[in-house]
Amino acid sequence: MTASEGDRREPAPADSDLAELLADEVARGDAALARTETKTSILLAVLSPIVTAGVAVLPRSDTSPPATAAFWAALGLLTAALLLLLWNVRPRLRGSGFATYARMSDADLQRHFVRAAEDPVRWHRERLLVIARVGAVKFGLLRTATQLVGAAVLVAVAAAVLAAATA
Repeated sequence: MTASEGDRREPAPADSDLAELLADEVARGDAALARTETKTSILLAVLSPIVTAGVAVLPRSDTSPPATAAFWAALGLLTAALLLLLWNVRPRLRGSGFATYARMSDADLQRHFVRAAEDPVRWHRERLLVIARVGAVKFGLLRTATQLVGAAVLVAVAAAVLAAATA
């Protein structure tokens, strides 16, 4: 490599630029987590009454045994999705964020923010890592729950066809 090739490298970004980029990514991560929480809450609100109604109505159903079994299977899938969604709304701050401040004294809080101000790039990196890890878990749980809901709908349709065919 010649000296002129070595001079073509991009200059390292300033810490303030890195801090700004990281802060932007933290904001994007927070927004993505908020959307996930909203989707999870909506699904909980929709599925909870369906599962409740299913548990109340299915035992008194007079459909054929295969159709009843299929309806129970669909209800089981919806219940599993509901449990995943409930687990998903559970807070997971893992030593970061405002929940940790509750355990701190005023002096601890002062030290914490002095340390953050001394190295804002590191502070933003740590926050981004927490958000990314929490987000990966929450996104995975939501994805699995929606797959279970989709499977439950297919099983419920099959159960309805069975019920109609044996009526």
